[in-house]
Amino acid sequence: MLEQAVGLSEIGFALHWLHQRSKRPIGKDWANKPVNSPQKLRDTFDPKFNLGVRLGKWSNLSGFFLYIIDVDIRKPELAQDALDKLGDMLPELNTHVAPCVVSGSGGASRHYYLLCDKPFPSRKFAHSPSFTLVWDDDKGRDVKKWDWELHLLGTGSQAVIPPSIHPDTGKRYKWIREFDRFDFEFGAIDPVPAEALERLVGYESVGEINPERLRPMGLSLSDMRDYLVDLPVETWVEDRDGWYRLGMAIHHETAGSVAGFDLWCEISRQSKKFDERDSKRVWKSFRDRSDRLPFRMASIVAVVNDMRMESEFEDYGEDDLDAEVAAARAEDEGTTPGMFDDLLGDANGKVPGRKPSKSQVALARQQAEDALGKEVPKWIRRMNQKHALLRNEGRTVVMDFKANGDVAFGSVSDLHQLYENDRRPKDDTTVPVSKLWMQHSGRRTYPNGVVFLPGKDLEGTYNYWQGFSVEPDGTKSCALFLRHLREVYCQNDEDLFSYLIRYFAHLVQQPEDKPGVALVVRGGKGWGKDTLFEYIGRLCMNHYVGVSHKDHVVGKFNHHVMKCLVLHMEEAFWAGDKAADGQLKSLITRPTILIEPKGLNPFTMNSVLRLFITSNEDWVVPATPGERRYCVLDASSKHKGNHAYFRALRAEMDGDGPAALLYHLLNIDLTGFEVREVPNTAALGEQKLQGLKNVDRWWFDVLQQGYIEGFGREADNIDTLSWANGEVRVAKAELREVYERWLRTRRYDGEALSPVHFTKRLRYLLPGMVLTRYRGSAGLAQGFVIPDLQRARTEFETAIGSVINWEGEGAVVDETEDDDLSNGEGD
Repeated sequence: MLEQAVGLSEIGFALHWLHQRSKRPIGKDWANKPVNSPQKLRDTFDPKFNLGVRLGKWSNLSGFFLYIIDVDIRKPELAQDALDKLGDMLPELNTHVAPCVVSGSGGASRHYYLLCDKPFPSRKFAHSPSFTLVWDDDKGRDVKKWDWELHLLGTGSQAVIPPSIHPDTGKRYKWIREFDRFDFEFGAIDPVPAEALERLVGYESVGEINPERLRPMGLSLSDMRDYLVDLPVETWVEDRDGWYRLGMAIHHETAGSVAGFDLWCEISRQSKKFDERDSKRVWKSFRDRSDRLPFRMASIVAVVNDMRMESEFEDYGEDDLDAEVAAARAEDEGTTPGMFDDLLGDANGKVPGRKPSKSQVALARQQAEDALGKEVPKWIRRMNQKHALLRNEGRTVVMDFKANGDVAFGSVSDLHQLYENDRRPKDDTTVPVSKLWMQHSGRRTYPNGVVFLPGKDLEGTYNYWQGFSVEPDGTKSCALFLRHLREVYCQNDEDLFSYLIRYFAHLVQQPEDKPGVALVVRGGKGWGKDTLFEYIGRLCMNHYVGVSHKDHVVGKFNHHVMKCLVLHMEEAFWAGDKAADGQLKSLITRPTILIEPKGLNPFTMNSVLRLFITSNEDWVVPATPGERRYCVLDASSKHKGNHAYFRALRAEMDGDGPAALLYHLLNIDLTGFEVREVPNTAALGEQKLQGLKNVDRWWFDVLQQGYIEGFGREADNIDTLSWANGEVRVAKAELREVYERWLRTRRYDGEALSPVHFTKRLRYLLPGMVLTRYRGSAGLAQGFVIPDLQRARTEFETAIGSVINWEGEGAVVDETEDDDLSNGEGD
């Protein structure tokens, strides 16, 4: 034992000797004496002694304070329940690797050792929901004992260290896992964060004490006595932890006066274990409480008031219940008498002339509350209005509901810090109201996460959908909206107008159906290209988001789009941004979206958003040949500078226009409408041309100019080849060489395709091209027969899916046919 004691002392354990087969320290005032040095332990050693350690601020191990989690198990079959509870409340402690002691009492009880960089007091922080009544000879009655309890042993507590002998069983305390002193020498230690213990014990650490919590309540001795006499003796007098807190509360309220000490002794004498001499010593120790907040009378008052309320409820009789139901009816429902007359009928076991049991009364009261919508206390309902718990990717997070309908996310520990000054009784102390709310069955909880499902409900989820912002009204007008849509967005193209007005009708009639099509409007400043999208946003203000930078959409921390039905990007463009290209297309078409709130794990949720983009750039979106994700429009400048026109349009938007528009859109017949059949506008074609690369870009340039330039003389071809007047024949190698020379001047068009892939891509763009064979000076070679220019342009338009406004038809040049070229079968 001495060797172990010296070793632990050298790394910082505050050790002292205990009486033989006892938990009682040797000597007086041991709790405030200086820490024994290793030499002092050697000098005072007796092999019969037990060994104890002072915890908390007294044991300093490499700058960390020593604590013990005492897992006190009275029913071994419930040991795993206790460990599960410990894991829930203190996940930072790994019980599989933490130093651990099995008590000499035997059974499943354990001491888990941990370190923290701040001092904390002792605290019983959890117990089993069940208890056992045990006969107490001294009291002459049964007393309640929890089947398991969890204690944090810190400053002010001591614990027995192996290989001490248990006073009752005669068995030794044993290490399951010991401290390794080499871990301290090399700094290989794993402390528990101070925030974790603050969360556990409900106390603030040194340096973070709120001065308001240091003030006494100002109670007289008589007032204090009125509360103290109602405290359960077994918890606040017989139990030393409770007795210790009781004395601390009285000492704090009376400033350590003699009258306060006398009052504590008066209450303490209810126990046969009362020792006035020991009480004086402990009373004096309350003067030095710099390591933590004092336990105050405010906590005692809260505990007693809560007990009194429970007692009043248990004493309810039939008349009390009737009065409560009547009062609740008058307050909340205004219901008629007799509504709950049968709550204690035969179904509840009521017998005429016999008073119902407490359980029957409790059941009837619960049924009455359920019927009146009072199934949870008012304070729980108030908390539920502000917060909810959400299960997110294996973690539990807190949802905060804001007045504007938005939702923020935070951690459980942050919530407890917020309510640190709003405390309620729990066991023998008080805890933040948030902790009791979390433990209440009526807590608002969403175990299946969050969704955005307009018009639907999914069990166990929080649905962000809050409906439309206005009520439809057919008596009002949205004429200016319709005019602006027709004249500015569609430039009086009735087919385009028909698609757009039905696109918006689809938004309000089928908001749960993601269209997979983004609306893109190009135009100059002051043309009114943003106005209609803002107008649409007035229909669903809780689900409309306007942003001005693409990073707000495809960047990190995109929490703002998780409840988005309409996402409006102003002055946006994706010109050549390959990194954002895929993310943008996914945002438009993918039915889910990855949400990444700050400080939380990313999670996936469904997406039904519509993307509206406005820009004054020529190249706005990365449209590709065959593109169906974008409906691209060129706005008209017809009303530019017409301030009266835009004032009237905005007045309609700020007034009853949105209500009229919602009515109009809800009554549009969508039979046969396919939202994904996007109009093939010239503006969309320009976006596709802007994004052409490599062979596609080269071939478009060739078709645009109407001739192929750059042929070498060695092939006996002319320098410039035109086919405006008919088909032409060219050598395959020569044509690819022209393409390669062009590509070398293009920095961002990629590497030259292989001959095979070059031919394959060119035949995709020009299906009418025929591959031929001919015998030249170098032997058998291949060539192309290229259709006439008009056909080549038409086939290119088909390949990219857009009509193109060609700038010219190309020069007509006499052609010299190579006699060595001959027609052959195409490959």
